[in-house]
Amino acid sequence: MDRETYLKLRKESLNKISEVKDVIICKEITEELISEIWYRQEFDRRNLQTIDGKKIIILSPGEKTTGSIVDFINAKVNIDGKVYIGDVEIHKNRSDWFKHKHFQQKGYENIIFHVFYNYDTKKEIVLNKKIFEICLKDRI
Repeated sequence: MDRETYLKLRKESLNKISEVKDVIICKEITEELISEIWYRQEFDRRNLQTIDGKKIIILSPGEKTTGSIVDFINAKVNIDGKVYIGDVEIHKNRSDWFKHKHFQQKGYENIIFHVFYNYDTKKEIVLNKKIFEICLKDRI
């Protein structure tokens, strides 16, 4: 990410946050903010698990993309002792995967990880392989 884009995203994110007695209250969670939190790994990573209970260790959040289909490429995660390398897709809501019709689009073949804030649907994501998912809502 270039400096100008970073500063723009940072300013937009900071405008959505207010401090009250040393407590940070976020006025609005956006996909861009979640993406930045993922990139910086600024969430509680202790005892991290997928939504189906698999232990996660994030080795690398991946490289942020611009104008690409996926949000991050070449992420590296250890899930239950096995290392996976691939792409990451970020959403505000888990249901955005379906709203954006990613299951019908090309370019998602290398997705290994779906990161989201609101766990608003339990509908199963079906692709040609397993996609691991994590909800960040209680970790930010």
